[in-house]
Amino acid sequence: MKKNKYWFKSKRFGWGFVPISWEGWGIVFLWVVMIVFGAYLSNMFSESVSGKDGFTFLFYISSLIIVSMPLHIKKCKDKPRWRWGK
Repeated sequence: MKKNKYWFKSKRFGWGFVPISWEGWGIVFLWVVMIVFGAYLSNMFSESVSGKDGFTFLFYISSLIIVSMPLHIKKCKDKPRWRWGK
């Protein structure tokens, strides 16, 4: 059985990645869990969200993107670039 070494492929339109293997879907699931956890830690679920809470959550999301981008690029089938379809 041939093992798929790529976890993601480039989107057809725009810039980004789409999971194509169970490892890629696992990363997406982990991302969702980490975003919900970060929202909980920065009080985004409370009725009164302060500007500081919003900035903390934005910093957290930005950090997730910066940390995970090398993995996405390494495990992507194509080089990341802007795409306009076929």
